[in-house]
Amino acid sequence: MVQKEETYQADVQGVAAPKRREIVSDLQSAIIAATLAGDTQVVAAVAGRQIRLVGYDFSSDAAVSIRFRDDALVPNNLTGAFPTPVDGGRNFTAWPGYVGETSVGQALLINLSVNAVVGGVVIYEEI
Repeated sequence: MVQKEETYQADVQGVAAPKRREIVSDLQSAIIAATLAGDTQVVAAVAGRQIRLVGYDFSSDAAVSIRFRDDALVPNNLTGAFPTPVDGGRNFTAWPGYVGETSVGQALLINLSVNAVVGGVVIYEEI
């Protein structure tokens, strides 16, 4: 039997094994600019798609708890609350994993517990 190079490769024992899937993604970024307690949209909803949050970097000028969520009728929290001190921040990248996903057709929001100037960036992909 002839094995097709694009379909199979030999594993360590020389046995044919399926080739590993290459990771191909269209990562995008969006600016975080929030100042009021409650929800602020970071990434607009895309009909029929989910937004997969794969990373973030933000800072705040005040003590605030921050979480990411979607804008479903009953919001789906993508993260727990991040207590952030005055002039503090957080960053995290899960790629090629992810932090959380919105429900289908829902926007990605940042939620602040109190008024604060929060700025930064999110890295995401539409799935």
